[in-house]
Amino acid sequence: MQKLPPRFNHILVPMILTFFMTAIVAAVSTAIAVGLNLVALRIWPSAWMASWAIAFPSALLVLPFARWLTGFVVRQK
Repeated sequence: MQKLPPRFNHILVPMILTFFMTAIVAAVSTAIAVGLNLVALRIWPSAWMASWAIAFPSALLVLPFARWLTGFVVRQK
């Protein structure tokens, strides 16, 4: 399989990160809201996809600002 060029890093890193983060957060939130049962298992995928649909574009917008802000507290090479 051929790998993508490095220019795709700025899209793929937030995509993969938010994909897994929202899965975990949606699972926890759903379990807290309805308990650990079959209802939670049925609700969780739609909660996950809804949260990921918001989280991924948000990460693309916020990530440059977070990097810039981090520059104030992290010594550069």
